[in-house]
Amino acid sequence: MGDKRCANHEYAEDVDAMILEYLIYNVTKACIDDFAARNVGENALQASPNVLTQLHVLNDFLHIYRAKYKSKELDEEVRLWMEILELVALVVYRLVKPFPLSTTVTSVAAQRQLAERRQYWLSARQKTSQVTEKESTIYKTLNNFCTQPTTTIENQLPHPTLGSIIPLFFNISARIAIFIDQSMSEQWIELAAQFMLQAALESCLMLDGTVEGGNPLALSFAWGWIPSTYWKDFDSSDKSGIEAELMINDMFADDRGNQSKGDPAWQKARLKYMSLLGSLQSGERLDNRSLVTQLQKITNEYPIREFERKVMVFAQQMWEFCRKPLLVQIEEGRVKGMTECEFEDFKKRIFVQL
Repeated sequence: MGDKRCANHEYAEDVDAMILEYLIYNVTKACIDDFAARNVGENALQASPNVLTQLHVLNDFLHIYRAKYKSKELDEEVRLWMEILELVALVVYRLVKPFPLSTTVTSVAAQRQLAERRQYWLSARQKTSQVTEKESTIYKTLNNFCTQPTTTIENQLPHPTLGSIIPLFFNISARIAIFIDQSMSEQWIELAAQFMLQAALESCLMLDGTVEGGNPLALSFAWGWIPSTYWKDFDSSDKSGIEAELMINDMFADDRGNQSKGDPAWQKARLKYMSLLGSLQSGERLDNRSLVTQLQKITNEYPIREFERKVMVFAQQMWEFCRKPLLVQIEEGRVKGMTECEFEDFKKRIFVQL
């Protein structure tokens, strides 16, 4: 059957958008299924052939779609689907080289902008006198720790680091929170705080504590509420990044009306996991091996594979929360909002046109 989309340009764009939605949905499902089939604690050093094929097809179609509709922004819902797919792929396949999904999340420019915004967040937090004495003490410990290079204990260095994935996780969470008009749950707060901890651990154990833009341990925990005026005054050409920061910032606001320190539950969880690193001994006489041993104890208490499983559960819940694309519904034999008779009539009309 020939491709007749160009016969009617009025519908060509809509059809391409439907195909894109269909591909994103199915690739996300394939990645989730691939992770579920993995043995407990197993690293994914390569994606399954089926997933790789689907990822390549999506990459190619995205390239064509963006070239064809240069002036068109993706629909907000489609952007959310794409972000969920990126989160899933970045968590599941971050050890796969080369990384199989086209994404700007881990680009050098994106990482530089992220570091600038996190450093700015820390500075703004200092200016608003939100930093407690305990937090200041922890920062000093982290700064002392990072002056001593550690010995890498892992053989695999993931290109997409956990620190580079955190903004995506928070962005998805903030979008969903707005959509359902709901504040942060206790379970989500724990997962988000552990995300920061894992990023901090990785920055030292796998990246030797050398990340552009400042102390990677401190920057990993640089998330929470600050007065929104600070973000509005932030001088940056990265407008979309600032818009995301404002959206995430609102998510961390205290929904009880107290706008002075943000959500207390988040502050408590953040300080709890920061304290794990703040208790590190970092005296001048402590050698690198001892420092790594201390960090390793924390990683044993909070295993990375268990953390990845929790993130995947979150991502799958967000994916299932979104509506199914129309082509997926048609494929499954049922379209939401249509009776069985209406759906049968719909199929007849579609096939007649084809």
